[in-house]
Amino acid sequence: MRLFQQTVERGKIAAVIVGHGSRLGGFDAALKKVARAVRRDGRFFSVQRAYLEINAPSIPEAISRCARRGAKEIRVLPYFLLGGRHIVLHIPRLVSAARKNFPGVKIVLCPYLGYDEKLVSLVKKRLEGAINRGTGVRG
Repeated sequence: MRLFQQTVERGKIAAVIVGHGSRLGGFDAALKKVARAVRRDGRFFSVQRAYLEINAPSIPEAISRCARRGAKEIRVLPYFLLGGRHIVLHIPRLVSAARKNFPGVKIVLCPYLGYDEKLVSLVKKRLEGAINRGTGVRG
């Protein structure tokens, strides 16, 4: 077992990846893929998806699930590109409430995705690809 994996098992670090939520079916396929990829990596003993609105599990439900499974630390990552009220108000309030509900668990709110050179590269790649493939949207 790699050293990091041993540390994760001892430290019982869990991850909660937060999406917005939607009434549209199939909206969360990308978030499911991200969670699966993080889970496969083996760096966290538990990886949960959560949604800010509309869908389940909610952020409090996912955090509770991790805590019940024995997490000593839970890292909450908003899978959001842009800041705004959800990032500066809503998600921090939910995480703060969870800290009160689970005082023995360290709950860390990670920065949202925002700006990153890797995302800029992806944007450029998608823009270039659109020249060859069109919009990909039928209408």
